[in-house]
Amino acid sequence: TVDVPDWAAAHLPPRLRLVGPHGDEEPFHLEDGVLTFPVELPSLGYAAFRLQPDDSASAHKKPAAAPAGLLDGVLDTGRFRLTFDPATGDLTGLDDTTSGRQLLGGPSNTLDLRLEMGIATSWVHAFTGERPDLELVEAPDVVEATPLLTRVSTTSRSAASTFVREVEVWAGS
Repeated sequence: TVDVPDWAAAHLPPRLRLVGPHGDEEPFHLEDGVLTFPVELPSLGYAAFRLQPDDSASAHKKPAAAPAGLLDGVLDTGRFRLTFDPATGDLTGLDDTTSGRQLLGGPSNTLDLRLEMGIATSWVHAFTGERPDLELVEAPDVVEATPLLTRVSTTSRSAASTFVREVEVWAGS
């Protein structure tokens, strides 16, 4: 993440491209004076990136659009298709769209809350083996979506404990 000074941001052209150290265009997100892009730096070294005007005739590799959101519990990022159970918030499917393979063998990012000494909090650790019900407070929903990152959040509650689960999907991952 790089902060772009106000004086510089005011003079940026409307269409930009980010060029990496090897001359390749890199995905980026520029909003409110903050430039965000994924980077791999050499150990004990540096890499130079250049933000340049994009004067090409077409839109020319503008940063990929962020996924629109969940549709019937499914988030499609282009590379991955994530399926969430709207009743529990569990991640139940992760498909690699390039290979067509399902990458999960069962639900993931699940909560396994058990009664501990007769109460269900996240602070007491004496398992009784009983499992209390979880109340879904907020169903899975996209809480952040940029061309680089999509974050899905689910909130559940049991007794005095509130649990927020987040799944992050980064561009190119």
